[in-house]
Amino acid sequence: SDVKNIPVSLDCAVRLAEFLNKTAGGTDDYYSQSLRIMARTAGNSDKPLTQEALTLLYPCNYSDIVADVCRKYELPEETMYALIRSESFFDTDVVSSAGAVGLTQLMQFTAADIAQRLKRSDYSLNDPATNIEFGAYYLANLIKRLDGSVLTAFFSYNAGITRVRRWLQSSAIELGNRETLSYDLFLETIPYSETREYGRKLVSASAAYGWLYCGKSVREVVDEIIR
Repeated sequence: SDVKNIPVSLDCAVRLAEFLNKTAGGTDDYYSQSLRIMARTAGNSDKPLTQEALTLLYPCNYSDIVADVCRKYELPEETMYALIRSESFFDTDVVSSAGAVGLTQLMQFTAADIAQRLKRSDYSLNDPATNIEFGAYYLANLIKRLDGSVLTAFFSYNAGITRVRRWLQSSAIELGNRETLSYDLFLETIPYSETREYGRKLVSASAAYGWLYCGKSVREVVDEIIR
């Protein structure tokens, strides 16, 4: 049954999330159920989070797939995990109100273009391996088109590259040229509150993943994203 509305203590949430992760077996929606329980409970708890709780709050689901596509498209793993977590909470079947599908929340027309570029004639966005690879390809392509900037690629993933380039141009006119306008300051000039919050969320999630699993300090991850 659906467990999303059951109030539990932090300790109980950890045990329940661990059980759901083990039950998931890498294939079903217990991953997203586990994460939702941890996110809700951690947000309402006054207790400090243990590393065990943090690993459940920032899980490495589909780790083999993520590792493979990050090697293939030269992406930091913490960046890809942050994207999946923020977009879908690791729910393979989620569909947004706009029609974005699956783990990396790709629109059908975007996926069709990627499939053509990767020479995939038969694919499903509900398949974790396909969705994660398409999302990785798309993010890596955005980073390349935006001169290596992960942060502006995150914004473009959410709001579109044309809009982000327009924001960059207008911000430079108002606040100084690109050489003097840092990307963290640019984040605060974005006129869409949803996109500003999206950027903050992905930076913090990337930092958490980098610290928990990749041997990086929070400062190191943040510097890599906003450089």
